[in-house]
Amino acid sequence: MAYCTQQDLIDEFGEAELIQLTDEEGLGVIGTAAVEKAIARADRKINRYLAGRNELPLASDDVVDLACDITRYYLYANQVTELVKERFHDAIKELEKMAARKIAVVDTAGTDAPESATVEMISSASVFGRGNY
Repeated sequence: MAYCTQQDLIDEFGEAELIQLTDEEGLGVIGTAAVEKAIARADRKINRYLAGRNELPLASDDVVDLACDITRYYLYANQVTELVKERFHDAIKELEKMAARKIAVVDTAGTDAPESATVEMISSASVFGRGNY
């Protein structure tokens, strides 16, 4: 499962930018194959950073944002602007912090426990006590 989608990229950067970066045939449409290739490349990079975690935060908006910035960087290829490069390097720094567990990755897919959930602790009887000799 990809960390971001083509729609995430459109929402973040606009359809016109994706067309400009991927429309090799001049048809005025997004080159889906180029986008998918860049997304897959970004996924591999993110997985390398987060592989040490017990779970991969597939549902985190933070990771989606990072994936969008990394994918965009790959789409720019040899035409990278300073802003795109800066956002890429910032994304890598964030991944390093996530990998080192210096910052939390928050699940935003609604898979957290509902607000009405309660926690109950149950323990076995005491091993050492007045009635256990």
